[in-house]
Amino acid sequence: VLGNPLIDWAIFHWGWISALQCINVLAICYQLIKVTSDNLNVQIIQFVIFSFYRSFLFGVTFSFLPTLIAGPAVGKAAGIMMGCSGVVNLCMIPLSKLALERKDGDFLLPN
Repeated sequence: VLGNPLIDWAIFHWGWISALQCINVLAICYQLIKVTSDNLNVQIIQFVIFSFYRSFLFGVTFSFLPTLIAGPAVGKAAGIMMGCSGVVNLCMIPLSKLALERKDGDFLLPN
C-alpha cells in the first residue's frame, strides 16, 4: 500500500525506463543486505526494501504491459508472462541439484 504512490510518482516523473530500473536498484540493495549482514535490526530494513521491491516489480510491470499490448489481450499476456516465469523457476530445481551434486556447489551454470 505504501509503495503504490511511490510507483505512480516514479512513473510520472522519471518515466518507464527509470521506474523499471528502480526494480533493479531495489533488488541489488536487498541482495547486498542479505549477503553482508546477519544483524536482526538490519534485516528489518531488508524486509522494508523487499516489500518495496515486490511492490515495484508487480506494479510497474503490470502497469507497463498495457502500453505494449492492446486492451483485450492484457490479461492473456499477463498470464503468459507469469506462466513463463513459473516454468523458468521450475527449471532451476534440476539445475540447482546439478550444481550441488556434480559441480561442487558452483552455481555458475544455473545463474
